[in-house]
Amino acid sequence: LVVQALRDLLAEGAGEDDDFDTEVMQADQGSPEDWLGSVGTAPFLAERRTLVVRNLLRLDPDKAFKEKSGAKSHPFAARLKALPATARLVLVGDSESGDYAKQKTLGDVGGRWEKIVKAGGGQVLRFDPDPRRASERIKAEAERRGLKVSPKVALLLGEMVGGQVGMALQELEKLALYIHPDKKVEESHVRSLVTATPEFNVFSMIDAIVEGRPAQAAAALQVVLYSGPRGAEESAPLIMRLLIRRFTHLWEARICQEHRVSPAALPDEVARLMGAKPNITSLPAWQADRLLPHARRLGFDRLTAAMEEILRADCRLKGILPGFSPADTLEEMTIRLAGLCQGRN
Repeated sequence: LVVQALRDLLAEGAGEDDDFDTEVMQADQGSPEDWLGSVGTAPFLAERRTLVVRNLLRLDPDKAFKEKSGAKSHPFAARLKALPATARLVLVGDSESGDYAKQKTLGDVGGRWEKIVKAGGGQVLRFDPDPRRASERIKAEAERRGLKVSPKVALLLGEMVGGQVGMALQELEKLALYIHPDKKVEESHVRSLVTATPEFNVFSMIDAIVEGRPAQAAAALQVVLYSGPRGAEESAPLIMRLLIRRFTHLWEARICQEHRVSPAALPDEVARLMGAKPNITSLPAWQADRLLPHARRLGFDRLTAAMEEILRADCRLKGILPGFSPADTLEEMTIRLAGLCQGRN
């Protein structure tokens, strides 16, 4: 999506001689001063001088400038305002791979650049990583490569890469090497060949917990703990954060059912019963809809018991209560939670 948007942006109003006045740089191979100096140069033949800076998130603006200031008074924002009308500077925050900690850092860097660009009078374009929307593009690209992909499999691929179409297209190239063009891409192919984000593996574990499948939940936990470089101690915060969020959303979904209202249109008296945002009202409609059957089946009693189990495990992980190793604590919690959701005592 980012690449296509960049192509459309550069093609808009482009002339025959724009190639002489268009340059591409990598953010980590130059400085912002280099960008401004290049794009501020008078164009040779075209009407505008264009500079595209790729992989912007690799350069933290807080580290690139010695001056410490807020976004509105940032020196780069001031320099952006001073660029001539012939200058067109395009900063691209390409998708980057990495674990949860790295993705959070990249998100923070992107947020800082957005504030600076807006303060400098620039425009910011964002792309919705909704896997369901991404799956349409994934399916189309797969067919263009001669691969037969069902909507369900395209959605799975999108979910496994966190809705990042660029990463999904890279995984399609991998699938194309292993699967004959005349054959259909099955769910088993995607699960065995595609490199999933850490969050997807945790989501798979939580799905098994909520559906009351202890064996599958425990197996998924082992994948989370031992399939990558992060061990149980480093994985625990991510697991607990996503687990607490899921059961909080289930509780909120049950409140919606009790009041016979949709999460997308809550009256004020019900909205006040929700937790702090991001709550269920912040979710895309398709995600909220997936919660409703489980919330109805579990009810408040089992959801309460599940939250108490999560709280005990969290206290053991933090040393507030005596417990086992982080891996054993997480495994015991996972099996007990899945048993609760299955209806066992």
